Amino acid sequence: MVKHSGGFHHGQVVGTAPTQVTIRLLDETIVLPLSEVTPVAPVVALLLEVLEFSEEVWDFDELVEAHHAILDRICGNITSVGSNNIPDVLEGIVEDSSMPTSEAEMTWINPKTGAEVTFALQHAVDYAYYIDGDVHPVPTTVGSSFCQPPVQMSSRRRPDSTSPSVSSNALTLFDPELDDDDDSISEPIDQTTVDAAGSLRQASRKRSSADLTDSRPTSKRRVEFQASDTAAMDAQIAQLLLGRPELTDRFLQLRSDAGPTSNLPAPDAGVRLTRHHQQQVAHSDRTPQQDDVAALLPGRGVGASLQLSDQASKEVEPRSKYAFAPSVTQRRVHALATALHHQGKSAAIFVEALINSISVLFKPFPSVLGRDFAIDFGVRGLSIMHFAPFHSLNDKAVCITSGGANMQNFSAAVSVPSAPRAESIDDILEALQALATYGAEYFSVTLCGLVDTLVSFTKQQLRRMTWQKVDLVLVVDWMNSVLESFRMELEQGTNDGSLIKLRCTVDDPDFRQILIHIQQRQIADLQEALAAAQSKRSPALPKPSLVTQSHDNGQRRQNRVVKGEHSIPADVYAALPVEDGKRLCLRFLSTAGCKANNGKQCLSFNRAHFVPAQLDPIVREFIGKRFGGLKPEHNSL
Repeated sequence: MVKHSGGFHHGQVVGTAPTQVTIRLLDETIVLPLSEVTPVAPVVALLLEVLEFSEEVWDFDELVEAHHAILDRICGNITSVGSNNIPDVLEGIVEDSSMPTSEAEMTWINPKTGAEVTFALQHAVDYAYYIDGDVHPVPTTVGSSFCQPPVQMSSRRRPDSTSPSVSSNALTLFDPELDDDDDSISEPIDQTTVDAAGSLRQASRKRSSADLTDSRPTSKRRVEFQASDTAAMDAQIAQLLLGRPELTDRFLQLRSDAGPTSNLPAPDAGVRLTRHHQQQVAHSDRTPQQDDVAALLPGRGVGASLQLSDQASKEVEPRSKYAFAPSVTQRRVHALATALHHQGKSAAIFVEALINSISVLFKPFPSVLGRDFAIDFGVRGLSIMHFAPFHSLNDKAVCITSGGANMQNFSAAVSVPSAPRAESIDDILEALQALATYGAEYFSVTLCGLVDTLVSFTKQQLRRMTWQKVDLVLVVDWMNSVLESFRMELEQGTNDGSLIKLRCTVDDPDFRQILIHIQQRQIADLQEALAAAQSKRSPALPKPSLVTQSHDNGQRRQNRVVKGEHSIPADVYAALPVEDGKRLCLRFLSTAGCKANNGKQCLSFNRAHFVPAQLDPIVREFIGKRFGGLKPEHNSL
């Protein structure tokens, strides 16, 4: 999708360059910068190719939401089953007067062969419905490519008014007012007048009434879709089916044979719902009522007026409350950040396929895969450490067999598991490399470049620095913020995020703040360590008291002994036995002996003479080195 000439247009990319792409629209080919192109699913581009969405009445977010609504209607979601009926798919998005027909011939360049091919629009819708919507069995008419029908489908025959289809037979079977001898069962659909000089663009849903009644003819490749009112016929069918199971089976068989191009609702979903309801009625004791018959008619209902709203006719029981249902913003970011070859997939199919992907080297928790859908890094819960790879096959086997998580629960209400903590800078590098492996398959070129830049920055800069374990969480947080900045650029639409990789440098302001924080913390730790060492070497002494001159000589000797304490290593000092608040005098136990006068009281008032129960080995070793060892009577200590 591109914005061109005052409106939004849909086409095909037919050429690429490093910074620009060539887009083929319906009536012209243009070259635009890569940042101005929004990838969409091919089936969406084909359905909307002939429409022009004026930027005066449509904004970008509305169109992105419409794209996803179309995919949900084709492939199905948690509240409705899919459909390959084009009017149902485009209902509320395209005016009935501009509705494309299933037989419209589309032109596309086959991406596999490079050849220009022509095919019916219905074939592309059928391919998306059966293949991307995972509907089985897949008819042989679907083939292996959305733009290349099988050989037997190469020449499609338009329905002839004189040759009723099986679909029409299914309705005429219950039409009592129809003359069986009549050669035709319906009036031919009027086509819009073709004018070669007319405009090639049709009106979108938001065109004004004046635009919709403009005298300009529509493209010759499109006819006006006119939906017929079948409410009365539904009522007649409902009455005929009451209490007649054999007739119901015949009706279901005819609907099943009608094929995907029938104007009836998609047979696959309808048959499943009908048979399910039949089984419920068959096992109950009550008689079939009109409400029961209403359930037998997918897309129709029998109420007060024998009709339900179109929205209600599409609603079925949710597939699962655990299904993945991203927001419009997440879908938009995903479309801009995902590789082109993964564009157009249903959101639920995309994330569920990641569980067994060979590019997923990390623990594939559904909550992680769901947030990776829109690169929800940073405050939204995703971290690069969630991509930490399995270190061995044994780790992967243990993770799978141990359980601990519902691998089918993609609900947004499930919290993200805690990311592993990095033990070293190499752990961060391994997580980034696993993210790069994943990104090589699923990320856009710009996002892949950002991840590769983070890997190179870690290898060339961060691995050369010395990191403590406590600081690694700051590095991880900074990398998450870089990826979060990329997401914000895409969400706000300011640019394509290609400039974010310039942050991967030591001069980045946020990274500089980390280095300053680490430096300040290291200085504080060093000051604390020095203060602790000083307190061990200089234990608190009591306040000096006044002494008389007669004790001056003894006091000087005492001070000399106290000063000698500083020669004892801190670890030995800490291991000395203590009695009455005084530490053991080492000389008292040694062969050198203490110089105290009476031998019972040490000259130092911080030392005491006593025999401990045991000595620490480092104290014994120190006495041996400094004082010649223990006295014989103390060798047992």
